[in-house]
Amino acid sequence: RGHQQRITDVVILAGVAAALPAWNAAAAEDNVVSLSRASGKVQKIKLGLDKSIVLELPQDAYDVLVANPDVADAVTRTARRIYLFGKDVGDTNIFVFGKNGEQIANLDLQVDRNTAGLEANLSKYVENSDIKVELLNDNVILTGTVETPLDAKRAADLAKIFVTGGEATTG
Repeated sequence: RGHQQRITDVVILAGVAAALPAWNAAAAEDNVVSLSRASGKVQKIKLGLDKSIVLELPQDAYDVLVANPDVADAVTRTARRIYLFGKDVGDTNIFVFGKNGEQIANLDLQVDRNTAGLEANLSKYVENSDIKVELLNDNVILTGTVETPLDAKRAADLAKIFVTGGEATTG
């Protein structure tokens, strides 16, 4: 397996949201989030860009407010089920109110690009590596170990393709 080399420079690549490929998934594993009746706290939810999750409410909702509708959309199909869609990278608040104006839910929603596609490509094309991928605002950060400097360059090139979309992914 040879000697591994630590990636000495953290790779940070600024991206343009409109040019990114749609490699995203909702953060909730089963795509359903059940809100409890006793929870008056702000609940944090992560959602993938262009993905959706289902909120199951403990009581009937009569009013739903999305603070930034450019980031996410909320659609009610029944009084106790709301579908949230991630429309753009960013953060927003969602408030759900009951029949008498009481607050049922207070959500902090964060819509991010999902790194699963990049992680899969790093595993496939940079063998014997241990690379972690993180998103920070509109940047990709790679940390970990690779076997050679060429592998480090290959990882950086794959991250750049992920950020810019590349010619093959813009269709």
